[in-house]
Parts: sequence; structure tokens; C-alpha cells
Amino acid sequence: MVKVFDNEYINRFWKRVDKKRVGVGCWEWEWGKSDGYGVFYVKSTLILAHRFAYETLVDTIPDGLCLDHLCRNRSCVNPAHIEIVTPSENVKRGLVGRNHRDKTHCPRGHEYDKRPDGTGRMCRPCGRAAYHARKYGVSITTVLELPETYMPGRLKYLDRVM
Repeated sequence: MVKVFDNEYINRFWKRVDKKRVGVGCWEWEWGKSDGYGVFYVKSTLILAHRFAYETLVDTIPDGLCLDHLCRNRSCVNPAHIEIVTPSENVKRGLVGRNHRDKTHCPRGHEYDKRPDGTGRMCRPCGRAAYHARKYGVSITTVLELPETYMPGRLKYLDRVM
């Protein structure tokens, strides 16, 4: 069911949309923006412009779901460029999700391994170091910087120096 807004808000909204981007099909929001997304006040409540357009022209957005810009243009308010998805799907489709998914090594340079339960991936050396760091009350960096000659006997070395 389409949300019903006062004509005053609808008219004010459409004055701030540029539908003339030839060949692209995006309806560009040309007013206030936050992090690239168009923003719009309705009854002193700040809402995202693409959500306003979608709820005005298409349907309400179910609780727990969000809108994904298929065109990857955050300021686009064209409902044909927007799809309702779960938050996790939205992250996977976005650049942040893609960048995270494509990483093969942890920030410290170790190769990622698949988790035993199949739910994702992990860095085994950093995971072991975090365990030992908590156990001995030192930083992960301290554990990882122990000399290679103490591998895998880092525990014995830490017992001697602690």
C-alpha cells in the first residue's frame, strides 16, 4: 500500500528532482544530501529522499528491510532503480561488501582460512595470537612479534618472560 503524504510535501519534493539526465535514467536529487543520499524533511522529520519517492510511488517498505540502489547512485530517487532487500544483501551488493569479500589476507598480511563451521573466513595466526594475548594480558602485536625461534612454543616463552 502506497504511503499517503500531503500534497504540500509531494510538490516540494518533486521541485528538487532532476529527471533530465539523458541516457542514464537516474532521477537526481538536487537538494540536501547526507553521505551522498538525498535528505528531505516531512513534518520536521528528516527522511531519505529515495525512501520518500519509493513509498510515494510504489509501496511501503517492510520493517527490517532496506532499499538498494541498483544504479549505485545514492542521490537517485527513481523507484525503477531501487529494490527492497535485506540489510545483509545490501551490504554484500555495495562496495564495502565487495571489498571485504574480495580480500584474501588479513590487515597483518596473513592469508584467510575458511571457518570450520563454513560461516565465513578467519585469520588463524591472529586468532591464536588474540587468545594468547588475552591469556597473558599482553597485546596481539606482542605475541605476533615474538621471535620465530619460539614458534610454536610461544607459550613457553611467554611463561618465562611474564
